[in-house]
Amino acid sequence: MKKNFVKYLPFCGVFAALTMILTMINITLPISTKGCLVHLGVVMVLVSAYLLPASWAGVSVGLGMGLYDLLGGWVLWAPFTFIIRFVQTFIIAKLFFAEDSSTFVKTLAVILEIAVAVAGYYIAEVILYGNWIVPLASMPAEFVLNLVGIIVGLIITGFIKRIGVKI
Repeated sequence: MKKNFVKYLPFCGVFAALTMILTMINITLPISTKGCLVHLGVVMVLVSAYLLPASWAGVSVGLGMGLYDLLGGWVLWAPFTFIIRFVQTFIIAKLFFAEDSSTFVKTLAVILEIAVAVAGYYIAEVILYGNWIVPLASMPAEFVLNLVGIIVGLIITGFIKRIGVKI
């Protein structure tokens, strides 16, 4: 256990920082109650899930995006973001990047990953804003954000795989 901790902790920290930086590259779409953030942080869901064990990958992405929320003025969102992004990354690591994963399982993983984001942020908005209708306005952007993140993430992980990098 200690060997793995020493091995993965530095990568977890670097990936959390990289996730936060990529999340800082964003646009706030003027929809919903507080707008909808579109960013590159979701790319790290795939990159972290490919390079790290599922729990470490989930912590790195959840922490990175949660830190962005804390430092970027979205403090109330930080706990929701951590949980949502952890679960997304864990799903991708366990299902999509499993060695014996079929095309069906990979497709299911992508669908689940997007569903977790859309449902998770919908529930978060309902809790934070106390309204069941208004949060629906930001869900299409959340869907697109995650779909683009997956596509770009797949391109990057394909490149990483091709050059033979594995932690």
